[in-house]
Amino acid sequence: MSQTILKFQIETTTEKLTPRTSVAIFGEYLKGMNFETLCNKNLPISN
Repeated sequence: MSQTILKFQIETTTEKLTPRTSVAIFGEYLKGMNFETLCNKNLPISN
């Protein structure tokens, strides 16, 4: 999967990762899957 939003490489660390770190990684995953377009095509817009 090509990188889309954040330009970083995941490496091994002994530091504690914050919850926001996982959100950034999950966001990259969803963007790489083109999830926003999938939702826009298949979910109705509610008013």
